[in-house]
Amino acid sequence: MHKNFFISTPIKKDEYGKDVYVFTLKIKNKIIFANNMVLGTWTIREYREQWINALQRLRTEDISCIVQAYVHILSSNYTGVTMFTLFRSGLTLYIQYKALMSDSDQRLLREKEFNIQTCYEFITPIRTHNEYGQELLVWSCNYDPQEIDQLIAELKK
Repeated sequence: MHKNFFISTPIKKDEYGKDVYVFTLKIKNKIIFANNMVLGTWTIREYREQWINALQRLRTEDISCIVQAYVHILSSNYTGVTMFTLFRSGLTLYIQYKALMSDSDQRLLREKEFNIQTCYEFITPIRTHNEYGQELLVWSCNYDPQEIDQLIAELKK
């Protein structure tokens, strides 16, 4: 089984001395997203726990999310969140990248606590176009419960 979600060991230090990891998301054995990831508010263990919960949630829910980055900066009251929204429709899984950065997102993040349990409350419907009419990326793959269970087992290692 290929690894659909992968975090490397630290590859370098950022300008503030924090470890930088590489977060990779694969679908159908093709990398659709790879980005450097600096641990912010959560630890690697907390990210893995959220991803396992998100995948388990797909067993009973049609909507979930994989949090890619979460940083809360107390001094400026800024919260940065990037995630992949997962929508299941029958045997198809749709995936869209979402950054919670707008003024309304920041207002909501100040009003509600963002954590491993509440992150699902921040999911918004998949949009095919932005406010300027530009097409937004939406990936899809087959939803295979057995493959999801194998992925969960890999993440638990």
